[in-house]
Amino acid sequence: MSYRRYVSVTGRRWLLALIAVLSVVFASIAYVQFDARRRHSLSNVDLLIHNEAVLRNEIEEIKQEKMAEKQHHRSKPEDRKSLAAPPVEDSEKSKVSDNRERCTVPVGNPNKATFDVSNMTYSLTMADLNWDGDIGVWDPDTEAKFQAQQLKSPSKRKLKVFVVPFSHSDPGWLMTVDQYLSVYTKNTLDLVLERLQKWPDMTFIWAEVSFFELWWQTLDEVKKEQARKLVASGRLEIVNGGYVMPDEASTHYYGILHQYVYGHQWLRENLNTTPRHGFSIDPFGYSSTMPYLLKNLGFESIFIQRIHYVIRKRLLHAKASQFAWQQPWDAKNSEAMFTYLSHATLYDIKHTCGQDNSVCIQFDWQYQSIQDGQDFNRTLMGPAKQLLEQFQKTSTFYPHDVILFPIGMDFRWTSTSEWDAKHQNFRTVMDILNGDPAYNVEMKFGTYNDYYKEVFRQMGTPDQWKNLPSVTGDFFPYADRTIEYWTGYFTSHPFQKALNRDLENHLRTAEILYMVARMRGLAMDSASMLGSMWGAAKSLGLYQHHDAITGTSKAAVNDDYEQRLFKGVADMYDMIQYTTSTLMWPKDPSHEALVLHSRRQGPQVLPSKTTLLVKGSSKRVVIVNSLASYRHFAVDILIDSENVAITDSEGKAVAFQTSLAMDSQKYQGETVPGATRVTFLVEFQSIGIKSFVVKGVDGQAGQQQSKLSDRFTEGFSYDKPFLMENQYMKAAFSPATGLLQTITDSHGEIHPVQLEFKRYETMKSGAYLFWPYATADMTPYHHHTRFLDGPLYSELQVVLPGILRHTVRLFKSACDLGQSLHIENIHNLMLEQNLEAVMRFSTGIKNNFVFHTDSNGFQMVRRRASPDLPMQANYFPATTMTFLQDQQARLTLHMGESHGVGSQNLGEIEVMLDRFLSQDDARGVEEALKDPRTVRTSFRLQLETSGYCRDCLNQQPTSLASRINLDLNNPANVLSGGLKLGESIKDQSLASLIEPLPCNTHLVMLKPVTYNYEEKSTKAGVMLHRLGTDCSAQVKSDNCRDESTVNVPAFLNFKGFAAFNETTFNFIDVRKTSKSDVPVTLDSMKIVALTLNV
Repeated sequence: MSYRRYVSVTGRRWLLALIAVLSVVFASIAYVQFDARRRHSLSNVDLLIHNEAVLRNEIEEIKQEKMAEKQHHRSKPEDRKSLAAPPVEDSEKSKVSDNRERCTVPVGNPNKATFDVSNMTYSLTMADLNWDGDIGVWDPDTEAKFQAQQLKSPSKRKLKVFVVPFSHSDPGWLMTVDQYLSVYTKNTLDLVLERLQKWPDMTFIWAEVSFFELWWQTLDEVKKEQARKLVASGRLEIVNGGYVMPDEASTHYYGILHQYVYGHQWLRENLNTTPRHGFSIDPFGYSSTMPYLLKNLGFESIFIQRIHYVIRKRLLHAKASQFAWQQPWDAKNSEAMFTYLSHATLYDIKHTCGQDNSVCIQFDWQYQSIQDGQDFNRTLMGPAKQLLEQFQKTSTFYPHDVILFPIGMDFRWTSTSEWDAKHQNFRTVMDILNGDPAYNVEMKFGTYNDYYKEVFRQMGTPDQWKNLPSVTGDFFPYADRTIEYWTGYFTSHPFQKALNRDLENHLRTAEILYMVARMRGLAMDSASMLGSMWGAAKSLGLYQHHDAITGTSKAAVNDDYEQRLFKGVADMYDMIQYTTSTLMWPKDPSHEALVLHSRRQGPQVLPSKTTLLVKGSSKRVVIVNSLASYRHFAVDILIDSENVAITDSEGKAVAFQTSLAMDSQKYQGETVPGATRVTFLVEFQSIGIKSFVVKGVDGQAGQQQSKLSDRFTEGFSYDKPFLMENQYMKAAFSPATGLLQTITDSHGEIHPVQLEFKRYETMKSGAYLFWPYATADMTPYHHHTRFLDGPLYSELQVVLPGILRHTVRLFKSACDLGQSLHIENIHNLMLEQNLEAVMRFSTGIKNNFVFHTDSNGFQMVRRRASPDLPMQANYFPATTMTFLQDQQARLTLHMGESHGVGSQNLGEIEVMLDRFLSQDDARGVEEALKDPRTVRTSFRLQLETSGYCRDCLNQQPTSLASRINLDLNNPANVLSGGLKLGESIKDQSLASLIEPLPCNTHLVMLKPVTYNYEEKSTKAGVMLHRLGTDCSAQVKSDNCRDESTVNVPAFLNFKGFAAFNETTFNFIDVRKTSKSDVPVTLDSMKIVALTLNV
């Protein structure tokens, strides 16, 4: 069956009662409201403290009782457990071992950084946050010192100034990418091609491949060759070169690298160039992971712009405008990246020419018609001298004599008049300044490569540079003035952030299955499949843009992103179905199609499951796992019968549990009519496919139903708490609210972990800014709770009327699944006004205000909350996890999508779930943030009392935490299909398509390097990440291996290659070539990229 043919067949709004006290003075009203909320919150805290004490006493009273009846409880008649199905057990018993000798995290970087910018950030006080960053870093004291120095001893340094034309082109913001292309960007690139050929002195830099590729498709071969010659000459330089200029807060390193691979491979194929300089002028803060990724993409330098206005001033005045950006875990200090921090707040000419905006604005000749002649030349004499003084002032921040002067802005250089005016006028200024030796300056058009070449000529390469400052940490959060922190976008549009993660997972799975099938030599419709991956890769790459995944575009543009993401996901659905069928029935292409059990039916709805019709029949259920190391996965399917039997490919009975089938698209506790939810566990050693038979049966033998307790709570009552327990923990939930109160560890120690849903109220927050003025409980209405208990898991559902359904599940199996609480929230804020919803955990952990958040899913970054600063200053981005700890315990919250995470009190951590706002925040979008989507957010809550370092500055997740996180963010795909009468599934399970990797090693990518079908052979790109895991104490180990080498042919189960290349992360520059039998060595924390022919 061809791939194309295969595809073708294939509230309630609640009203908050406001008691308004009328007052003449507006400020009095605000105070009364705030004070009332504060008192209400305090009274709730007092009540909860009392409730917690009651819970502790009750837990102690029933502790012995519960332990005694634990085994008996599982066989009670009302549980209706099938005795025919065996219990789920690990294939290998856990053992205790000392992992200190094989710990994968280095002690730390031996070179102490000159500046820890994370420490600088949380050391700020309110007294520091009292000015507008737009005025720049040049204050009156600096001006006085400069003028005094000029009078005393004018600088004799001859300045070399490189004027660098550019246009920052957002692939979506106020318009869609296609609209921007037709209105602005095509004109700009057409004129780049025309004017650079006309003016031999003119240069230009370009960053975004997304636009360049679209423009390229409009050119004939003559113009394409002209563009290649300009690139080869160095006058047209491609900087950055990703598909987009990515956001660095909410993106995962998989998505970041994937779009760089696409962009750099496209540039290599079409322009025969690879970028060497980073150019990141518009993201709202900068990640500490990005310099590591960019260095290993082959970059020599990176350029950053938007950082906290106070931090910029302090770094520049400390002569740290250029620095080596270190990694805290880099024991050899070999990954430090040379970084240029712009002296300017923004990247327009008004800011970039120097230190005085009123002077610089004169040189933005966007709308000025060209003027010539001696009179005009004389009028430029004064401005030219002023411009020279700006260069001289800027030069005081640098140890060399080279000045970078970028001239551009959003969507500039779009008209012939702008090109003519800027070229001629700057040419005149250059003639004036260059023509008089007294000015002691050489000014010319150039590129970033020209600039850095001169800097390195003067100073030596960064590793030779004497006294080069060093920096560690990241540049979050970003603020541009006073207390206006850009921390809201960490959470804006959570529906699309989750859709992005969904596409990442499905694209990664599809690419892996395609490459496995290629390595097995199976016949496939490769042209169509490569085309589908090509489209999905572009959709994913586009959404990594710093105005896309951030949720900071106009609503119509966000809808366009959403459509593209959904199209990518839908295409990957079809491809996963097709490749799975191909792998299972390679000699029977006409076999009945497999269909994914859970699919999105449209771009604005959550995935939903199809109810399998098993009454009187059987269905094949196929599980496709994309993780390359050991895991258990919990499968949830919907069937039309309460009576069922499940068998594996060997015909053995599989343990399962049936319960209510919740409607995955609803948030008020609705169920799917006529359906039953069936859950069973599957064990995988590596990437593989396993088949099961689900059969409808008669009578009680086919039931393993959950025991159900359903109640509506009214206020706080002190009945016994809801309890969930397994061999690792016992979780107690308030009988009044149904929300988590305590976790008892396996040693019997009770840890307060109080979960609350809170709301921030605001009149200033917008898509970018988080700016609350008060906090309150999410809803005062009574909660509806539903408790389910069965042989595999216990589950508690809590409905907050009109807003949210909160579900917590604890598995009873002795595997990774049972070592965390599984949390899911489904909510809709459509009927709210100015609400920012958070899920908060208040614990007894004495963390000294310190917590950790991950950086792009790659590493952890230490944070410290400042109680003296407003809440918005204590929010940070988290892509996959956050944790806080003390000497007794570490609490980790794993995330299935990106969120903002914050803290302002001891032992407290909160995650923002969603935002629904009534106003714009004056940062350019000019729309309120009102997303009407129903949103699902997924978490795992993990409590650890051993296996982590108590005192290390360089904290990382434990090995168990890493596995839990990978499981959450890489769910297996569940497919189903018909089963012919008498058909066996014994030979249709491909349990391990490739050999298992060590558990500390993650297969990031196994993909075609390009999607070009015309190439005679497919080059496979393999990317491996050796996770840094904290294993500084005795921990439980299982059948996971923890090794530092990988044998590539054995791992891939493919011996059809003689050698492979170790490359940069874009699969371009070859670092080392090895014979196929030479193992690859993986250093802790690092990524290795390989290419081989298949």
